[in-house]
Amino acid sequence: MLCPDIALGLDRVPASSSPRHRVVWLSRTDHERATHVLPAPPPGIHRTDWTAGEGATPDWQERLRQTLDAQRAAALRKRMSPSDHATHVLCQSLDHHAELQLWRGCRLLSSGRAVVTDRLHAHVLSLLLGIQHAVLDDRHGKVRSFWETWTSDAKCARLSRTPEEALSYAEWVATEALGVVFGLQPALGGTAGSQRRAIR
Repeated sequence: MLCPDIALGLDRVPASSSPRHRVVWLSRTDHERATHVLPAPPPGIHRTDWTAGEGATPDWQERLRQTLDAQRAAALRKRMSPSDHATHVLCQSLDHHAELQLWRGCRLLSSGRAVVTDRLHAHVLSLLLGIQHAVLDDRHGKVRSFWETWTSDAKCARLSRTPEEALSYAEWVATEALGVVFGLQPALGGTAGSQRRAIR
């Protein structure tokens, strides 16, 4: 039985922020990074990773601190006095933590007019946000396998073989998107809602 990533089932995603970069290049920095030699990012290309903590405003950091405190307290209560209520409270705190990270991730991705990524969930969130993006495989072939099985017909995504190819495509898309802003080009790729319908 095939089962897609559960993130594709999100009913709603946080609202997009206004783009600040031509291209956001969300590039893995861990052991799953592919063996490509990464080129130096050209001007206008913002290279980062989830682990850099971008989008963590002071207000977000304070909310995360409160959430982690509540999570630790709920986990302790569940160990000391197991009950359905204790489990429910712990699950609520875990859900809140996930919502905070989702908000930060969507804010980071939507800060670019286009995205390049080798992270599976950056690909999924870009689809749900309707962001034009280029997808690169990871070291283990996970991203390519997911693409070939579930998302190869998505109108706002393209699988690239190399970082250079992905960046070239994303820069072209970003230029086209800027033309849309000034009324010089038709909109690319449809809305976020149309992208969700296309991959379900």
